Order: sequence, then structure tokens, then C-alpha cells
Amino acid sequence: MPIPTTNDRSGPPPFPTAGALQQALVYSLLFGVDSRLLPGARLHEVRGREVLLTLPFSDERLLIVAIEEGDSLGLHALEGTLRMLNREATGPESPRAVLVVGGGEEARRALRKAGGFLGLRSRLRLFQVDPVAPRVWGTRRTFGADDHGKLLDQAVLRAGLDPMARAFPGITPAEVARLAHRDDPEDPDREEARLFWNVFRSRRPWVTFGLGGLIVVLFGLQTLWGGSEFTSTLFRMGASVPERVFAGEFYRLFSAAFLHIGPAHAVLNLWALAVFGPFLERVLGPYRYLVLYACSALFGSLASVLVRRAGLSAGASGAIWGLMVAGAVLAFRRESLLPEALRVHLRRTGWQPILVNTLYSFTARVDLWAHFGGGAAGGLLVGTGLLLKGLTRLSDPAPPRQPNGQEKGLAVLSGGLAVTLLACIALPIAIHRPWELRWPPREWETLPLPGTNAAVEVPRGLSPVRTAGAERTSNASAFVIGSLLSDPIAVSISIGRDASGATLADIKAELEKDPEREGLGAGGGASYALETEDGRAVLTRRLSRPGLTIATRVWKTGEIVVRTDSFELSKASTAWQGVATRIAKGIVLSR
Repeated sequence: MPIPTTNDRSGPPPFPTAGALQQALVYSLLFGVDSRLLPGARLHEVRGREVLLTLPFSDERLLIVAIEEGDSLGLHALEGTLRMLNREATGPESPRAVLVVGGGEEARRALRKAGGFLGLRSRLRLFQVDPVAPRVWGTRRTFGADDHGKLLDQAVLRAGLDPMARAFPGITPAEVARLAHRDDPEDPDREEARLFWNVFRSRRPWVTFGLGGLIVVLFGLQTLWGGSEFTSTLFRMGASVPERVFAGEFYRLFSAAFLHIGPAHAVLNLWALAVFGPFLERVLGPYRYLVLYACSALFGSLASVLVRRAGLSAGASGAIWGLMVAGAVLAFRRESLLPEALRVHLRRTGWQPILVNTLYSFTARVDLWAHFGGGAAGGLLVGTGLLLKGLTRLSDPAPPRQPNGQEKGLAVLSGGLAVTLLACIALPIAIHRPWELRWPPREWETLPLPGTNAAVEVPRGLSPVRTAGAERTSNASAFVIGSLLSDPIAVSISIGRDASGATLADIKAELEKDPEREGLGAGGGASYALETEDGRAVLTRRLSRPGLTIATRVWKTGEIVVRTDSFELSKASTAWQGVATRIAKGIVLSR
């Protein structure tokens, strides 16, 4: 039976008594899933208000105790049971988790006392659910990742929404055996599923946790060093820029896969990683999983660079597409690693996220080719069997612990990839120093402008670059300081000779005619002023464009005309305000 879902944030409807909720929960744990796809719990013993089960996917036992409102004897018995279970040795027959149904605040206090601070004093996992407001509370749920708690959450939801669970008449062993059709213990499909899920649950997706943690840390640094949507921060931290990759900055092919443009982008990819990553890591193992993730990220970035050839791109979507497609392909392989029922389930549903994400890939500001490149890499690695050589099914008997040559090779390869990923993340940060975007420039230097008798004061790291072919007049030399791709500001400088005798008023008239010709956008919204600085007249113009402010300054000394265009990004730190103006005003002509 599929797991019911609801959009009602208030949770399942209430139950009349603790006993009714206990019976519904037992039914939910025993029969609420397809036994061949996800084996249900097994009933061991019923003693009055106590039911002992073995949990699905494991051999750990759960004790469910029902305590009605005002049952002081039941509360006293609960305290004694908890003390006894904490004292006893941890054998396979002993419960590892206790769920109290009902009992109110008194039962919760008893659980807190038995569990100690954050539940760390007790070897038991302790939970409670109230029949009036069926939500699972647990002493260790502060830590978040709790498989027992998640399973009980699903069971409570199913118990509240499934009419058969609410109408379950009793929990006697005879009734359980009849309803579960467990007269055939030799069912090979069920046994395969049980073995598969036992091993599956015993594995922890540490690589997925590490990748997600790395993304979170880098997103925090992006926010600290200028903002996750600030182009200069993204560039300096290693976003993919085709022209820079072609220039030899190959580390961007990996580093871009750990950066994100905006909180929504990061949250969406982290959620997708949490959905697809743990399943594949548990099935493939950590070595093959890391190879799959890294290759998908690499080929996603390569496809983006080779096809788009312009712009800035970042995000883990290429790698996640590789995981998504690999999981779908896994279900269609003839020699599958999955139980048959799970294969059938994935064949029915595995194409759905691919279809949704394909449609999403064609929306604006989405790197379509990174998605398709990563997906193709993941599909080929699994579809061709290249990644699966030597991999055994989780339901097969465990092989000897001595690793063979292939496993050793995979360990070395995945270790090398892990080092490469970390190096590619650290390299752009060390080279481009994105933390400098948070503070104003502290060190300035005066640099000559080649081919002229001029010099300019600039912050260290922003060196003037001669721009051949960018002259505005036949006798002008043009330079650019900074870049809006890597810096919060940029200043273009043009120094030339004008023998026509044009005045600043004439120059203003020329600027007013067609500002669009100079790449400054449509002509509306410009403000002009004629000022006097250091005894000379200066014509200024100010333009505001979405995300950008452009300030132009023109002044003359004899026949020498000096023009500067300062560009300031609106998302830049306030610490950089006025830096472009200081550069523009700092031009000195020697005699």
C-alpha cells in the first residue's frame, strides 16, 4: 500500500484513545507497505498494553506502550520498564526503541528522566505520540537525522489517514498471521527485499553529507564575501566562465559545481542532493558514488563551456542530473542491483523527476547544457556498466572483508578525486582573494599609463590594461582598470590630443546626441554638470542602469583631452563606494 500524504499541516486527525492509536500504528507498521518492495515490521509479543515488534529494514526491536489519560498505574509501570531496559544487557532480544502512546506530560517527563540530557544517558531511543495531536516527539530528535523517528512519523501519518488502520480490530498473533499471509516463509522476493533493506539501512551516506556540507560552507562564504548573487564574488570563488577556462583556468570546471547563485538555487540543489544522493551512495558504495558525482559535475561543466562559450555559470545541477539519470538507468539494467519490486517501482516513477527537470531546464537563466551534460555522464557510467564492474547486490551474502585489486583501485581513484575537488575549490579562493570584496582597498599605488605622460593612483590588484582598438579618437590611448567580472568597479580611461579647439560644451553636445553608440544604453535619464576642480573645468555625466551606475568625466589641458568612464555595480559592498571616483580623479599629467 502506498504511503498516504497530506497537505494539512495540523497532521492526522485525533484518535479517541491511546489504545486505538496503538492498534492503528501496529497495523501501519505491519501492513502499510508492500512487503516485497519495503518489508513491514514483524510482531513478536503482545502483553496487555505492550506490543513488541521488529522494525522494518533492521533487526532492531521496538516496544510500543499505550497509556490512557489518568492511568497512574500505567505511568508507574512505564518508569519501571524504562529502568529495567536501561539496566539490561544490549542483546538481540532487547528493545532498542520505546514508543509511548498517550500518557500526556507525565509520560514525557518519565522519558526525559530515563534519557537524560538530549537522550544521551540512555542506550534506548525514546519516543512519544499523543492520540489527540498525533505527532512524534523523541529525546534524541534534537540531532535531526533519526531513522527511527522518520519511520514513526510515516507510521503515524499512515495510521491517521488509512481507514483500514483505524478499523484494525486487534493485534493478536493469529490475526496478524492471517492478514499478512505469512504462511510462506520461503518467499524469495520478500527475503531478497528484507536482506537488501537491512544492508541498505546499515550504510550511512557520509559522502553525501560531506558534499552537502561543503556546499553549505561555500554558500556561507559567498554571502560573507559580497553575496551569492554578486558576479565578482562568484568569479573570484571559481564560477565557470568559458573564456577563462579556455585561458587555462581548468579548476573552474569543478569549483563551479559547488557554488550557487542565490538562496533558492542552493536550497533546491541541496534538496535534490538529499533526495537522490543517499539512495545511490548506499547502493553503489562511497567510492563509486564519489566517482559518479565528480564525473557528472565535470561533464556538466564541460558541456556548458563548450556549447555556451559565454557568460557565467555555477551550481551543482550537472552533478545532481548525473545522480538522477543514473538512478533511473539502474532500474532498467538487465543485471540490476535492486530487488525486483523496487525495480518495477522505479520504472514506473523514475522518469517523472527527469521529465519535470527537463522542462525546467528550458526556463530563463538555467544552464540547460550543464544539466544535459551531467545527466549524460551519469547515464553512461551506469548504463554501460563501467561504474558497476565488480559491484555485488546488497542482498547477496557479504563477501570477505579483504579488498581486491579493483576495490583498491576505486579507493585510490575516489581519494584522488576528493583531493582534486578540494584543490579546485581552494585554488580560485587563494588566487583571486574574494574576501577583499568585503573591505575597501587598503593599499594604493601610482602606475604610469604606457605611451602617455600620465599616471593614475589605483588599488593594488587593479592594474591598467591597454585596450588596442578601443580609441575614441584617432590620437587617443585607451586603458581599462578593473573588470566588472572580477571587481566591483571598473574605470576606462582615454587620453588623446584634440586640435579642433572643441570646448566642453561641444563635447557635451556630442554626448547628448547618442549615448547608446557608446554602449551606455538608451539616452534617457542622464544628468550633466559642469564643475571646477583644482582650477580646471570638468564636465560630468551620471547614468543609472539596472544594477549599474556609470559616471563620465571629461576635462582638457591645452590640446590634451582626458575622459574617464567609471562603472560601479549596485550590489557591491558599500566599502567600495567612491573607489572608482577616486581613480578617475587621481589621473595626473606630467609636463
